[in-house]
Amino acid sequence: MALGCLALITLALVVLSNLPSSGSPWPWRWQDLPAQPFSLSSPTGGALSVLPGTEAAYAAELLASAGTLGLGIEQAQAGRPWLLPTGACDSLEAALATSLSDGGGVTGVVATPCAGLEAMGIGAPVSYSKEGAATQPVAGSDLVLPLPAEGAEWMDLPPGWKAVARRAGGGVVLARSAQGITVASFDVVPFLRLLRQGDPGWANQDRDGIHGPKPNDLMPFPWDERVYVLPGSDLWVEFLWSLAGKIPRLWPLPSEAKSAVILTFDQDFALADWLDPLLARVELSGGEATLLTTAGTRQSVSAPLREAGGELPSAARLDEWAAWGHGVGLHPNVVGLSGPKEREEAIELFAAKHPEARVLRNHFCNWWGYEAMFEIQASLGIWMDLNYLSIEPRFRPVGFLNQAARPTRFQGRDGRFLPVLLQSTQVSDDVLYGEYPYSNGLSLPEAILATGEALDRAVALRVPLTFNLHPMIQTNEGAAFLDGLLAAAGQRNVPVISAERWAAHSWARLARSYGQPTPEKEPPLLRWIVGGDCSEKTALSPFAGGGCLAPVRQQQSVR
Repeated sequence: MALGCLALITLALVVLSNLPSSGSPWPWRWQDLPAQPFSLSSPTGGALSVLPGTEAAYAAELLASAGTLGLGIEQAQAGRPWLLPTGACDSLEAALATSLSDGGGVTGVVATPCAGLEAMGIGAPVSYSKEGAATQPVAGSDLVLPLPAEGAEWMDLPPGWKAVARRAGGGVVLARSAQGITVASFDVVPFLRLLRQGDPGWANQDRDGIHGPKPNDLMPFPWDERVYVLPGSDLWVEFLWSLAGKIPRLWPLPSEAKSAVILTFDQDFALADWLDPLLARVELSGGEATLLTTAGTRQSVSAPLREAGGELPSAARLDEWAAWGHGVGLHPNVVGLSGPKEREEAIELFAAKHPEARVLRNHFCNWWGYEAMFEIQASLGIWMDLNYLSIEPRFRPVGFLNQAARPTRFQGRDGRFLPVLLQSTQVSDDVLYGEYPYSNGLSLPEAILATGEALDRAVALRVPLTFNLHPMIQTNEGAAFLDGLLAAAGQRNVPVISAERWAAHSWARLARSYGQPTPEKEPPLLRWIVGGDCSEKTALSPFAGGGCLAPVRQQQSVR
């Protein structure tokens, strides 16, 4: 009976796949970008000075991930806001003098507890210890920001200072002087890298006992649920941007819509006939997706290194997928191989069969070391990694395991940026619902409801959500969750896009933020302009007022 039902479902999906499509809904092709689309060097400046120090490069990367324009790693400049990261305290005195010489009208953010703050009348913060620490709601919103488990705070502020953010149940973690200088009680930038990339001290540890070491085993948990459901690292960047004076920005999304669904399918050895019907469903909704293929990799965890199998549709059908905007990325199976060298060789052999692949997620998100997989992907021309998957069975809603929805380049322990974007994945169907030991444990209707609630949060915060589905699961259940996701996105006017399109757009935004030359066929970008005369004002973030969106023309300066 079950097999008969599955056959009927599969037949229905096949019929659906044969319905005519009207062509890609996007006016630009991500395939037109060169294999190495952008090369980023130090940002050129013009609007915000990030003071030189050990964490200056990552501070700039965080701000660039939100589309901030005119970034420069430089000493404080007259008339220009500045941010002082960890390792730059020697520049504090000169930066304060620059701000005061401008009559106090230039804002500054001291994102580390410098000893020189005593000269401003504020003492050293005192230590606290609390797992899952978070702020009270900030800036008149209902949003809370994550804090270090081992941090510091001020219990009292001197005259002329006011609290900007407080730890829930504790003291002040951000304070602002009468001259407009904001100071933090802890090292903000390295904390945000820890949230996004994880703790290298936990490398090669299977901390949750599921499928071996994975990126989620690197994460500094636990949080409570009110933190988990928010992209706290992205919100910290937005908050810092607002405190620095709302520097010029690009709109952080690929269209005027207020969010985006990045949709991938892990093939997981499914037959080719099961793939096309699901993509046809996506096309009928006006969306596109990425298939992370297992065709050409090991088909079981016990297979030898060089064994390969699996299948894809015909070359003609793959061309039709590409014309629509779908992508085919990599889903290598290195589970069961004995060590890093074997795993690297297996991935390289697999990637050689798909030289045009630009995104990757390992089967079971198998991981080793800290930056090892990013180094491998960089050598293969991969644009974006998708292995950082939210696996957290203690919480039922859709959440942000690494507290981020927007991508940044991965920074190695030696300070190098590897030219691969780390894009976290918020939802996988096998994790969100079902009876797997790592599942959130939702029923299918509850999972669809949770998806809509998560999209509402994403729309409110102007961030994308990344979803990963499995053809086997979706076909077995008649694509009920896929249909629910597509309907929820459509109801909120949120586009459904491939990981490759998102990667191309994200690289273009970073290049503009860094002031770098852009390719001849740069993806279309939008500038967010404060105020302005437009029919419909659009808020950029919870910490910004209304503004207008305007297209950025090719080779146009956007400072």
